[in-house]
Amino acid sequence: MTQTVQWTNSMWASATRSKHALQTLVALAALAGGLQAPLAAQVTAQASAVRVGPKASDTDPASAGARVAVDDALRLAFPGASFEKRTEYLSAEQRAKAGKLCGQTLERGVFTTWIAKRDKQVVGFALVDSHRVRALSETVLVALDTGSHIVRIEVLAFDEPQEYLPRRAFYDQFEGRTLDRELELKRGLRSVLGATLTARATTDCARRALAVQAVLQASQPAAQVASKP
Repeated sequence: MTQTVQWTNSMWASATRSKHALQTLVALAALAGGLQAPLAAQVTAQASAVRVGPKASDTDPASAGARVAVDDALRLAFPGASFEKRTEYLSAEQRAKAGKLCGQTLERGVFTTWIAKRDKQVVGFALVDSHRVRALSETVLVALDTGSHIVRIEVLAFDEPQEYLPRRAFYDQFEGRTLDRELELKRGLRSVLGATLTARATTDCARRALAVQAVLQASQPAAQVASKP
């Protein structure tokens, strides 16, 4: 009996790390070939209570359930860069221009942005956007290079239920995208079953960020920008 308990505990420790092994353990407990009935029932009950987490490949900062600090998101987008934070105030004319570019009506004209620099040269920009998904809000950081391409998208806060938050693979679709017709769901971007509203809100956010940055760059003196290899 002691040997059986030790074997079960070992199997339980391993099973909680993978869904496949957990299912195997539950099946073994159900069969109870080498286990006494009370012990099998205990293992089955424990297995049912376990919520298997994301796969190892999905344990990225923007995986479902994760939230990223602004500093971490900036470093992920621009490794080795320094950052200058700004608060930008768009005029009514700038809001109208940005809205026309992204095909939306901008409800506000104040944005928190960062300029990323390496060796005193501008290598990119980042903008934080808070918006409603379904009934609650999310906050997203959109990082752009100097050629107006999306570098990375990170979710900083997500107040909706976690099952509505897509995995990293959804956000990876945005990398390299520009403000064109392909930056839309069911065109260049795949939606997410069960998280359609989040996918739509993120896409609108990405288009807004590109439009706002384009308007800001047009109204500011040319910065010293790092040339691409």
